[in-house]
Amino acid sequence: MLQLLLDAEYHLKLGCWLQKHGGNGSMLWSPQLCQLLRSEEGSGQTMDQLLDVVAKEDRERVRTELQQSQLSGQATRIEHRLRLKNGNECFVDHRCFTSFDNEGHPLYSIGTIQEYPELQSTKGERYEPIQRDRLTHLPNRAATEIYISDLISGARKSTTITVTCLDIDHFEEINDTFGISNGNRLLVWLARHLRDQIAPKDWLARFDSDSFVIIQTDVVKSTKDAIQHGKRLQESLRTASRSLERLPSIHLSACVGISTWPGITTADDDPIKAARTALAAAQRRGQGKVQVYSESLSTSIREALDLEQKLSRAIERNELKLHYQLQFDHNGSLMGAEALLRWDRQGEAFIPCTRFIPIAEQSGLIEGIGSWTLKTAVHQFAELERNNIHIPKLSINVSAEQLNPDADPLDELIADICQQERLSPNRLELELTETALLKNPNDAAMRLQRLQKLGVCLWVDDFGTGFSNLKTLQRLPLKGFKIDKGFVTDMGRDPNDYAIVRATTQLAHGLGLKSLAEGVETIQQLQQLKRLGCDGFQGFLLAKPKSAEETARELNDLLSHAKRLCMGTEPG
Repeated sequence: MLQLLLDAEYHLKLGCWLQKHGGNGSMLWSPQLCQLLRSEEGSGQTMDQLLDVVAKEDRERVRTELQQSQLSGQATRIEHRLRLKNGNECFVDHRCFTSFDNEGHPLYSIGTIQEYPELQSTKGERYEPIQRDRLTHLPNRAATEIYISDLISGARKSTTITVTCLDIDHFEEINDTFGISNGNRLLVWLARHLRDQIAPKDWLARFDSDSFVIIQTDVVKSTKDAIQHGKRLQESLRTASRSLERLPSIHLSACVGISTWPGITTADDDPIKAARTALAAAQRRGQGKVQVYSESLSTSIREALDLEQKLSRAIERNELKLHYQLQFDHNGSLMGAEALLRWDRQGEAFIPCTRFIPIAEQSGLIEGIGSWTLKTAVHQFAELERNNIHIPKLSINVSAEQLNPDADPLDELIADICQQERLSPNRLELELTETALLKNPNDAAMRLQRLQKLGVCLWVDDFGTGFSNLKTLQRLPLKGFKIDKGFVTDMGRDPNDYAIVRATTQLAHGLGLKSLAEGVETIQQLQQLKRLGCDGFQGFLLAKPKSAEETARELNDLLSHAKRLCMGTEPG
């Protein structure tokens, strides 16, 4: 058994030490530790001798942490350098725990020292200090790029290399809330935690402020393996972060991007670049996402960046347009009109707002676009009113980003616009998705209360497509739910969609709210929705979206058409 332990030490490049307390302070070093420290076996070893081998820059930190561990009884882990007699330097993972008797007196301390593989290239060369991260003592970007190059050039045909990029969600908010010093402690903790999740031979580096890179060989064999690997890392973070003493209220999550080599088809065959491309795609989808790299993903990222660049110039080029779709009640009476944003790309292919609005939100362009939409819609609506074209309500979509604490107060913006156009705010209705309402529920509730005091009505858009916290929604000053057109389209064929529409209508009425169905395209859908007690309808069957000028010109005909449909006197 002893020989097996010695063999394990040898293969893991791991040495052990034992210090008995209450005596003369002598220690026992294992043969592997003596070999690692270039010390002769059998000689009387002490803690001072051990600390003498620690690099001078790290020595006091190591001494302090070992002493604190022995006094507190809490196990510790220290990453530091050893400076050997031959002048070489190596990086080690040093761990220690202390055992106590029943009266709380220390009996003995046991330590392990394991050489780190990260800070040595596959060619046997040591990396320079400038290639280490000073905070976590992990390799940095420069060292990682050398390592991956060495690894690929020396890889066998059967070798699979996996690169995992992990980035903490909302790390800046953690810094702002708890302070930079606690943010730094979190990064050090994270480095240690990630090291515990991977094998000793695997490479771990701090790449950027809050992003880490893991490089492994022959761990992942398929896309399914890669996704499971990323999710395991995420789950370990969520679980372990609950016990963070200095940050008790934090719940860590991270986005993960993964690439495998061979199989990368980028021009420069760079698996790190591919993994970071996958990470960017994961972050675009939201927090806590995992994305595996593919060539199609790279193409979609390039297309998104191209769209973002063109979208940034859309307002100044006068490419954004508004169309209006009328809304009717069960008798066919006009309830209002929804302003719908269109991007006229001057001869290029049409892009639906479901594609370019998320890009605007992710890139920070949404505040400017949202402000333009509010000003333009209210101006055109007021112009219709001044020309004796009366539409009871104007409905405008609002992004979650426009409710953020850092955004300009929405109630003040609307009040200023309405004052300029001499339009009462109670003629306006805002549509917000469930995600927008639940992203920052407390702050959203305060902002929506101010909008309600202004006289603005509020609807939950696309209800049923998110994950509503009904208790939270009940606190908000809402007028009603808009039923997503996806449920309306299939309610005649899918019993589940029919049940969702019915339940949404009943829920709205139970809360004293209204329900309005979007995407009504057939007379059968209209009749079903009326039987279910839906309060309002919007869709191509009743009126297609039109510009303000077309709406003014055709309003009487549209009203007559909708009235006949709702009263059942005209076929759809």
